[in-house]
Amino acid sequence: MQQELPTLIVIDMQKCMANPAAGARNNPQAEKNIAALLKAWRGAGAPVVHLRHISRHAASMFAPGQAGAQFQDALAPLAGEHIVEKNVPDGFVNSGLERWLRVRGITRLLIAGVSTNNSVEASARSAGNLGFDTEVLPTPLSPLPALTTPACSAAPTRCTPCRWLT
Repeated sequence: MQQELPTLIVIDMQKCMANPAAGARNNPQAEKNIAALLKAWRGAGAPVVHLRHISRHAASMFAPGQAGAQFQDALAPLAGEHIVEKNVPDGFVNSGLERWLRVRGITRLLIAGVSTNNSVEASARSAGNLGFDTEVLPTPLSPLPALTTPACSAAPTRCTPCRWLT
């Protein structure tokens, strides 16, 4: 299956990620930028997948039933967009994501999210290890510069500036 755009995977864009209790960020415009990216993908009819973290710990902001576990309004999935629930940072672990992508012949991924040093990085590394052609939406959208360091070059993902934003 030939795709003009890679499948956009939006990770953990839940209400609690905008809560200061979630930790310090250096990317206050991330939601706005990811919303613009979603608009472009939707306008092009390109595939979009949303990963939602659901914690196993009742006290977590990501716990089922907590307001923080809900998608942010501006980034909420539309009808027909696939939603994957995960319980660990890596979106490929025990989630069915790999199978969903493979059944559809999807091989190219663009991964975006706020927590690039956690769930985004974990998912991107697994995607690369599983053979997907994977790009990560880079800083300045990243909370930490970790994905642009030389250590990233050891990963099977591309951490260079994203050509889809030009």
